[in-house]
Amino acid sequence: LTIGSEEGGFSFEDRQTLNDIVRERICESDAILVGKVTAKESQLTLGEDFIFTDYTIAVETLLKDDAGQSLRRANSIIVTRAGGKVALNGRTITVVDRNAGRLLIGGKYLLFLKRIPKTGAYTTLPGSSSISDSDGQLAKLTDQRRGEFSSDVFASSVIDLIGFYKTAPCECKP
Repeated sequence: LTIGSEEGGFSFEDRQTLNDIVRERICESDAILVGKVTAKESQLTLGEDFIFTDYTIAVETLLKDDAGQSLRRANSIIVTRAGGKVALNGRTITVVDRNAGRLLIGGKYLLFLKRIPKTGAYTTLPGSSSISDSDGQLAKLTDQRRGEFSSDVFASSVIDLIGFYKTAPCECKP
């Protein structure tokens, strides 16, 4: 099963600058970090009508701490994303969500995170990206276009911008 809508085209006026995307993500995020996936577990929801995956992320660099649930002493966190693969009644069921691509064990990621109050785990926001081991280049995790970094952006550039903007006040959208 594949879910997630494909987005239509955008006009030139809809394109955001790197600075705009970073500032928007800082304001929307409860926490921002660089981390590596160390484990994953896919499971059915309680109603057994959907599959999600919990990823264990080893925190390497905390770029913005969660004011409501500090991660300063956390060695790892749980990130929940739609989709995954489970065995049920002798069959394998796979759900792929184009808006929440899977994370790879051992993969390094820049994650913009929103806390899930009910569980204390986190979900990712647009802009969350994998980081190439060879050159530090970012690769988006979704098929979405808006709010994602272009393919020529490097993690170091975004991390520098996060450091610069994270203390700036967030502007409310009308």
